[in-house]
Amino acid sequence: MDLVRALAIAVLACALWCAPAAAQEPEHADLLLRLSDLPAGYLIGDDTGCGDGIAAEEAPAVLERMSREHPNSGCSIEFERLWGTDGARLVWSDLYAFEDVAGATAGLDVAEPVVEHTLGVTAVEPLPPPAGPGDAAVSFAVTGDRPGTVMVWRSGRFLAVRLVAGRPAVAGPGPALAIARVQQGRMAAPTPIPRGENDDTLVPLDDPGLGIPVWWLGRRFDPPGRLRPTRLTDVWAPLPRRDGLGRVRLEYRGADVMLWRRGAFRRFARTEVGRLVRTRACVEHERLEISGRRAFVHADRCGRRHGQFLWAHAVLEDDVVATVRMPVCTMCLDDRIRHRSGYASRAGLEAVLRGLRRR
Repeated sequence: MDLVRALAIAVLACALWCAPAAAQEPEHADLLLRLSDLPAGYLIGDDTGCGDGIAAEEAPAVLERMSREHPNSGCSIEFERLWGTDGARLVWSDLYAFEDVAGATAGLDVAEPVVEHTLGVTAVEPLPPPAGPGDAAVSFAVTGDRPGTVMVWRSGRFLAVRLVAGRPAVAGPGPALAIARVQQGRMAAPTPIPRGENDDTLVPLDDPGLGIPVWWLGRRFDPPGRLRPTRLTDVWAPLPRRDGLGRVRLEYRGADVMLWRRGAFRRFARTEVGRLVRTRACVEHERLEISGRRAFVHADRCGRRHGQFLWAHAVLEDDVVATVRMPVCTMCLDDRIRHRSGYASRAGLEAVLRGLRRR
């Protein structure tokens, strides 16, 4: 009975004391800048995530020594400007958590090699010390492939590294300091990242210079009937005109929609792939009337080794055409046949055409 009572007391003590201590430990990612902290038009880059510390990936000896004495782990987030003129071309942030203030101080003492190694920049020149943020800070001018300003500062046991690229290196931190102060606010009062806070899926569609009206199925499309609901997973826009494709590609699970100007669509129809999927005698065409719009379902009956496939297109406005599941390269043809879904059927294609609406 004494043993049972002792275990119960231990469990209660842990519930009262252990859990709050764990809950107070912020996640590194919560302390980083967020998409909503920047002007409109930014995408989150590939160099984003958490894991290794400062001395990862063949760091110089000075950083390896510092990290052995002061273990640390890091998180990074990269923002690349897709459109707009507000803000720098690139904003890159690293955050490193040490076991104590002494570790973060040691990291700040070797700030220049930290900047060169973690951000992959060279030609780093010290700038006058900035007034903040955090407990202590230094700044550098960077030339070369990523000209701009880097700020490094310590806040408690955390070390933050911020690169603002695409602006001239001037004798002062300028925009880098303003952005760093925003992040310092998050470091001083950490909050969890709300769901969707860093979702940049729709950023390309918000571009005022996109050059084409956007027709889509919404974030989630649930057509009537037996077809399974589908979600928007990716957006590619604007697609380069030199590639001879449409301006926008919307990726839904099981279906993709591409938006074209009619002139570009006609030119594509005259290419090798366009002729393969449109004009050969073994391709059948069925005309549909959808909300007063002209639409077509195209059936490839050409005896391909993996089977047949269907795709569709519709004229949405005088100068806007949407295609659904249309192959745009010769290598895509067999791949499109192999990867089927309910939306690869005539009923699925018609459901997509009927579901398209102007954003």
